[in-house]
Amino acid sequence: MPKTSPDITSLKNTFQIREVASLLGLSVDSIRFYEKRGLINPQRDKENDYRYYSGNDLIQLYILKIWQKYGLSISEISNLYGKASIDEILSIIDQKEEMYKRKIQDSEFAILKMGLLKENIWRAKNCLGTHYIVPFQKRIGLFFLYDGKIDKSIISSDFYKAVSSAPHMFDTVSIVPQEYAFSEESEKHFRHGFWIDVNWAEFLGISDIPHAKLFDTCTCVHTIMVGSTIAPQKVIDYPVLKQSYDWIEKHGFKLCGDVMCSTIGTLQAEGRHYFDIWMPIE
Repeated sequence: MPKTSPDITSLKNTFQIREVASLLGLSVDSIRFYEKRGLINPQRDKENDYRYYSGNDLIQLYILKIWQKYGLSISEISNLYGKASIDEILSIIDQKEEMYKRKIQDSEFAILKMGLLKENIWRAKNCLGTHYIVPFQKRIGLFFLYDGKIDKSIISSDFYKAVSSAPHMFDTVSIVPQEYAFSEESEKHFRHGFWIDVNWAEFLGISDIPHAKLFDTCTCVHTIMVGSTIAPQKVIDYPVLKQSYDWIEKHGFKLCGDVMCSTIGTLQAEGRHYFDIWMPIE
């Protein structure tokens, strides 16, 4: 219970609740909440119910604010005061340290992906339809849609759990099997899912997932095209892909693998979808 009826002399060395709130950047409600949880014990004048906070109360509130900044809940903070052992406190700090390290890593991945997205959007604006010969970097993918039919059995896999928890590390991918590549039937025969750089997959612990497909390093014709549709209706318009097929034949190359199409982030300008397209060649 709060202390009551402080004398006039002692009040000269105290703060009122709004002064404390202003000094520490806390809300009045937060300070009262800490009091209800027994984390601070200000003096109280029972005649007017005013609270008076000492220098020690101010320091205690400052420490509480630091612990909250470290990511501790009020329950965890309450446990620290007079209950937790040194080892328990160290364990809590270790947990929060790992939490912040993971947040830093997630932020670094997000910044990297935004940089790649900006680069792709720039190329979509300035190099649309231009073909390049490029090395394809190894990726891992898992598909939930085959020829328009959903495979729900793999949606509960660790791979899709990772897609849910770290969406910024994945991209959508649609695959046109090589045997259908030069045919309009390609709009009916495709796979749709998600893929991720193999190094990032190892970081997430999903590099060895059953039924996942490894897209190995290879030489590809790469371009960015605009398509009006996206799965589940169809992967991408055949006339769009045919432009790249014609380019391959014109330059004497041969398609030697499945065609890989990935939507460029959230770029759907003017009602159209922009696709990164990779075609393995020899």
